[in-house]
Amino acid sequence: MNRYELEICRDDRLWCRIIIDVPWAADVVSDLDQHFPASEGYSRRLFQATESRRLLESSADGVRLITLDYALEEVHMPDQLP
Repeated sequence: MNRYELEICRDDRLWCRIIIDVPWAADVVSDLDQHFPASEGYSRRLFQATESRRLLESSADGVRLITLDYALEEVHMPDQLP
């Protein structure tokens, strides 16, 4: 499954970032486009995670995830969504 981050701006100021990690990502983006229309000053950029980095800790208690970081690449909407 792909992971996306949708960045929504209003009047050229960052308004929010939404993480989308469901198989129906194209439907989610389409729905958000209707809720945040350009006619009301909204713009958006879509990023896809291209890789992830994990920092793990190993101890007698087992393995623990310390942090998870994603490398993001901007993609054009909506034609590049699965």
